[in-house]
Amino acid sequence: MGTNEIFGAGIFTIISLIILLSVNARFTILVFLPLIAQAALDRDVAAMPEGLNTFIGFKGMRLSGGQLHRTAAARMLLRQPERLVFDDLSSALDLETEQKLWSCLFEIKRLSPLMRSPAHPSLHSYNPTCLAVSHRPFLLRQADRIIVLKDSRVEAEGKLENLNLI
Repeated sequence: MGTNEIFGAGIFTIISLIILLSVNARFTILVFLPLIAQAALDRDVAAMPEGLNTFIGFKGMRLSGGQLHRTAAARMLLRQPERLVFDDLSSALDLETEQKLWSCLFEIKRLSPLMRSPAHPSLHSYNPTCLAVSHRPFLLRQADRIIVLKDSRVEAEGKLENLNLI
């Protein structure tokens, strides 16, 4: 079955779901593996019968909600937008996976090994602005700046230690 037949029929693998809608889909496995790890999806993919080539059904219907969110995160990292917006990205995750995901995503700001990948040199200078909508304590502790909204108005802003939120 050719690529057009797979995409046309809506049958996807993990790798096709990540590259779907990407600006430039000419990437090697050396780029995908760090992206999968960065999105905390590596253990899930390793447990799948055919890894990145495991069929996951129409629009990923065989994936859990958390796996779909992390697949979207991997696709976002592949596209390298200037701004990353996370709206409760980790809401469907267990605590351990949530902490791994956020730790990996915050490594972007600290030039993680992914950013130094010789397979994709343009990642080296990638330093996006991140906006995260969340009430999760782990994420709030990592934030440079928190803005608290109440009734659509800014109620407070600053670092977690100055806001008495937790």
